Amino acid sequence: MSKVKNAAALRRSLFLVGAIALVTLSFATFHEVVKLQQGVDQPLYYSSRLEETGRMAREAGELFDYAEQYARGSDQYSYDDVMLALDIFWSRVNSINTRSYTEAFGDKDIDSVLVPELAKALPSFDDAVRSLESGNTASYEPLYDLKVKFSERLGKLAEFAWSRRTQMQTHLAATNLNILSRIQHIQVGFVAIIVLFLSYVVSQLLITRRLNTKLHNLVEEKSTLLLTDPLTQIANRDGFEKYVNQLSAFEKPDFSIVLMDLDGFKEVNDALGHSVGDRLLKDVACILSSQSADEGLACRFGGDEFALVVPGSLNAAEACAEHIRAQVEALTLGQEYPIRFSISAGICHWSSLSGDCTIDEILSCADFSLYSAKEMGKNRIVIFQASMQEQYASRKLIHSLLPVAIAEQKIDVHFQPIVDLTKGRAIFALEALIRWNISEGHPIETKKLIEVAETNGQIKALTCLVLRRALRLSKRLHDNNLTLNIAVNFSALLLSDPNLASEMTAILEEERVEETNIVLELSKYEEMEGNSVSNRNLIALSKMGFNFSIDDFGCTSSNIRTLLAVEDIRFKLAEDIVRDVVVSNTARELLRGLVSFISAFDAMIVAGGVDQEEQAQIVQDVGIRYAQGDCFYSALTEDAAFDLVANQ
Repeated sequence: MSKVKNAAALRRSLFLVGAIALVTLSFATFHEVVKLQQGVDQPLYYSSRLEETGRMAREAGELFDYAEQYARGSDQYSYDDVMLALDIFWSRVNSINTRSYTEAFGDKDIDSVLVPELAKALPSFDDAVRSLESGNTASYEPLYDLKVKFSERLGKLAEFAWSRRTQMQTHLAATNLNILSRIQHIQVGFVAIIVLFLSYVVSQLLITRRLNTKLHNLVEEKSTLLLTDPLTQIANRDGFEKYVNQLSAFEKPDFSIVLMDLDGFKEVNDALGHSVGDRLLKDVACILSSQSADEGLACRFGGDEFALVVPGSLNAAEACAEHIRAQVEALTLGQEYPIRFSISAGICHWSSLSGDCTIDEILSCADFSLYSAKEMGKNRIVIFQASMQEQYASRKLIHSLLPVAIAEQKIDVHFQPIVDLTKGRAIFALEALIRWNISEGHPIETKKLIEVAETNGQIKALTCLVLRRALRLSKRLHDNNLTLNIAVNFSALLLSDPNLASEMTAILEEERVEETNIVLELSKYEEMEGNSVSNRNLIALSKMGFNFSIDDFGCTSSNIRTLLAVEDIRFKLAEDIVRDVVVSNTARELLRGLVSFISAFDAMIVAGGVDQEEQAQIVQDVGIRYAQGDCFYSALTEDAAFDLVANQ
């Protein structure tokens, strides 16, 4: 009897323990589900606010685009279209200028005054739009000033909003996964007491499974979004890395990375607007997707940079890349945009790298191949070779050390005299030349240094450093009653910067220069954009007292129509032409032809790279008055150049 009582007591105890455990587990499950719901609502609410902030930048761009086209007299947009775009933008600014949007950003480092400034500037937008006249481009100036003031800031705010929204979605997905993991652990507890509460556990299990399915679907959907580029709907950088990690896990990986970049995409965006640029990106993504439909993966890293993962041999990747290049070259956007497009590509096969390489390493090699394709004239494919690794390592080292060298003033500037051949080779001017030793006994080639500066965004800082040194020497000479021009290499790509004129004015004021005597030697002028910003910068710099010279004339295609509108333009002949005049009749005839051509503009000619006496004599015989090279003087330090000029 006592055993029965003990067993009953044991069953009651077990039942009580099971009941308590069941209640505890049920409460825990309910608590996790509530946390899940609470964790989803607010991020989704903020996410929608951030998405509307991104729309504000696009709507501003449409307003500026519609207004510009209308002012140019285009039939594409009417005045009503411009007013409608203004109304939409006006409404968006007012809706975003609220506390809920500020909370959504949650970052003190953003441009927090932009939206209030836009709200205050809305009447100015209205006045600017109402002053528009079809066919009168001058009527667009007020709105263009607003575009210059706000467009870049709007773009940065939109980028921040998108980044913030992506972070929220990533955090939300991670949180949901953690909650799901905890719920799955709770299920183990249900199984442990299934003997005591079989019917209850079964019902709870069914409910939990339904919840798990919904949560799993939600997580899968979010995961897919995180691995997909929202514009083109192909894989993004994270999706690319996930796929490559899967391929590289094989014992003998056999695949290639094809890194591609549209040629001149920035010009398409600037000339035709971002909507046309987005359309082009989508078309290119479709071409890539068609090539990776059966196997491989098409990706967009951002901007106009794409990647293609091609399983199999290097030859297969090269054939695939060539097919894409041909399709892009044949791509059109219809009769309304009769523009030809091209794409450059760099390819690296996994086997091209020794040892166990990382994704970043193979990407870097593909990127170097892409850079080589751009340098070789674009619209071509370059395959990575092992011999390129040393060049890449050197370029990477320069890339990492250059910003620090500029900031710490470790870049030296020397000055090479330019002589007047008709006056006993008297010094006529100086040219500022960059000199940089990464370490003792390891000078960096100037051309390579400038190429890296142009690719990593340091060209403006480097140019300003050289310009300041040249201005100081010019002021030093002027203070000693010595006046002569100093030439400074100046990338014509900088002319498209809307802030260039104000920054150059600030430099002149800081250096306290009254008379510049500076000649800007324009390089990369064959890629110069003949837009209103470049034209205004040319005129502004000319008014500041800067003169202009076309550098390396005769070795690249020329875009000098805009430059010829500037007074006192000069031409500096490419060193390659002068170097060959002693041994090549063709080079001498080319030199005479260039002199004849330039003489028609009544412009000054300087022959560069004159390193031999025979070259100097030929240059003088064809009618060139000014020359520069080691035949006369090598590059000198600032003090040595000053002493030389002072004592001549």
